[in-house]
Order: sequence, then C-alpha cells, then structure tokens
Amino acid sequence: MDDRRESRRQRLLDALEQAAGNRSRAGEILGVGRATVYRWLRELGLDDDTMRVVGGRWEILGVLGKGGHGTVFRVRDAEGALPGERALKLLAEPRRGAGAVEAFRREYRLFSLLSHPSLLRVHDYGIDEPTGRPYVVSDLVAGQPFLDAAQDRSAPWIVAAAAWLLEALGELHRRGLVHRDVRSSNVLVEPGPLADRPAAVTLMDFGLVEDLAGPARPAGGTSGYLAPELLLGERASARSDLYAAGVLLYRALTGRLPRQDVSVEELAGARPPAVPPSQVRGDVSPGLDRIVLRLIDLDPARRYADAGAVLADLRAVCGPQAVERGAPAGAEALFVDRERELERLEQWAVPRTQVSDPPLCLLTGESGIGKTRLAEVLVERVRRRGVRSAFARCRERRTVPFADRLD
Repeated sequence: MDDRRESRRQRLLDALEQAAGNRSRAGEILGVGRATVYRWLRELGLDDDTMRVVGGRWEILGVLGKGGHGTVFRVRDAEGALPGERALKLLAEPRRGAGAVEAFRREYRLFSLLSHPSLLRVHDYGIDEPTGRPYVVSDLVAGQPFLDAAQDRSAPWIVAAAAWLLEALGELHRRGLVHRDVRSSNVLVEPGPLADRPAAVTLMDFGLVEDLAGPARPAGGTSGYLAPELLLGERASARSDLYAAGVLLYRALTGRLPRQDVSVEELAGARPPAVPPSQVRGDVSPGLDRIVLRLIDLDPARRYADAGAVLADLRAVCGPQAVERGAPAGAEALFVDRERELERLEQWAVPRTQVSDPPLCLLTGESGIGKTRLAEVLVERVRRRGVRSAFARCRERRTVPFADRLD
C-alpha cells in the first residue's frame, strides 16, 4: 500500500473512532459526504461491518453468522463496563418512526429483565443510528445445536437437556411471551463431562418472540416444528411452543421427525399418529413415550398446557434426579468465594420482606468483581424460601435511567 493510500486509511480509521462509528459524523470530520466515506471503505478493502462501533459502545470484532433475520457479530464493550466478548445481533429490517422504535424497545425491555440459566441473557439493545436497524447485545454462548449435541447420547441425557429447555420456555410463558421458533439451532447445548446430563442448555434468538398482551405478529417459525394450528392460521401459544419442543425431543430420541411429508390437510383432518420412540430405541420407557407423544399431539386441547406440567410428569416417570440441574449446571455452580457475603445478605433480606417499607441495600465495588452475580443468586435463594422476588437491570443511557425498573 503506497503512502497516500495508507495515510487515507489511517485518517479514515481515526475519524470513525472519533465519531463512534457514525459514517455521517466521520464524513464531517474529514470534510466529505457519507457516500464518500463508504466508497473509501470499499476502495481500501475494509469490511464495513467490522469497522463500526454500534450504539456508541459495542466495538465489532468479527462476524459470527448471517441469516434471514439479521447478522450476528462478535463484539466487546468499548466502555469496559462488561469484560470479555459478547454477541451483537443487528436485525435485517430497520425500524423507522417513533412508534416502531418504541415497540422494539418495549419488546426487548422484557427480555432484558429475564434471568434464567437456560435463557440467553440480554445486556443491551437499541437502534443503530446510521442504518435505523435494531441491535441486541447478549452473552456469547458456547455449545452445539441441540440435535448435534444429542447424537449418540443416552435417553436420560436427552431428557435432562429437554427439561432445561422446558424450564426456559416456562419462564417465557409465565411472562406472557411465546418463543415461536424452538428448533435445534436455537437451542445451544454445552455437552460437559457427565454421562447423564449436559453442562448447560441455552434457548437463543428472540427475533420471533411474541408478547401475548400485544397484537399478533405475522406468522413465523420453522417447517417441521410448527404446530398444526399455526398452519391453519391460529395465534401462537404456550401449547405451540411445547409442540416444537416435543418435536425436538422426538428427533433427538429417534433421529427423525414424528410425521414425515404430511400435508396441511392431513394434519387438520386425519391426524396421523407418530411412532412411539420406544419402538426406535430401547432405553425409552412407556411413560416417557406417553409424555413425548402428548407434547406432539396434533390436537392442542390434548397437548400439555404449560411447561410445568411436562416437568412434573418427567420427574414422576424418570425420577427427580433426571431433570434436576445438579452442581455442574446449577445457577450457583460457578459462584464461588462469596458464600459468606451471600449468607449475610440472605439473613438480612428475608425478615425485612415482611415490613411495609423495606430498606434498601446497596452493593458497591469495582466493575467485574461479581456484584450482579451476587444479586442474582440472592434473588434465587430467597425465592426458594417463598419470598416473592424480582430481578431487573437499569441502563444509564435511557431517557429515564430507571425506566425498566419503574415499569
């Protein structure tokens, strides 16, 4: 690269950094238009997507994947508030107008308040100013798609993985949300060293999630996992999510879909039965057969109504240990060296939940030492003791910093 080209490259990089990735502001700094900035990027062979800082905070390091709904990037927090790398999904369709932007923020405000070991944790969300496209920042999750991880695994291992997925769906459903796209690639599993259970299961991708308290969204989902009532135009529900989870469990146990090449008319009319998994493999009990076949019943009225009922039946049929997380994957498994502080907080908090005006406890300390984790585990512990509790996050760059909590 000649000196002139290298000089232009460095000036462009400096301007983009000064403008926090905004092309228009970078052009103003350089005294050129935004179109010229884009042309220079192309001429210099710089990948436009990997040159940007999104939301004035998230520095894009590389592309993790692309799909019909958007692109997922590997990012880091340029402010340093969150150590390590995260995943940022930049949705394909821009949101224009105050109403559309507020609807997006309302949707993802709900997701940012979710706290469950098998639900993808959302850290930030907003609108990418140069493109008008929404973005969502979440944990960077390790693992394999559900069906890949389940290959050559025992039925107890598959049941444990499915149970943790059902727990995640139950948490969504309790908040009035339906996922609408439960499938193998949206459920990442970290296998782990144990023979009877994985290390972790994470339900991903909230791009098609629907809030049942709001208007119905356009039809969506993945062929093979769609409940028959969705094919007939009915609205998604907890039962349709559980149908998709049942299809995933059936495929993991048998290696095939429960019904091959069945038309919409057949689904609506003849209702062809699925072959019980026990006829395909020998480590599936008749009781587990009944649970799986009820999950994928074509009649939603005969299907399970909520994830809690499925988990209760799995415990009754397979034993409590079959669906419990245990130490390796539990919410407190990675929480170490804070037992003393946690015990003091628990002893302080529980009696004070009975008073009409409970006091405030402020956790202070440097970034990254585990304050958020301590609060999360405290909430889980007091919840087990019957205390009604909630966990929320606040964001300083919102118009009202504590709007999430006030809602």
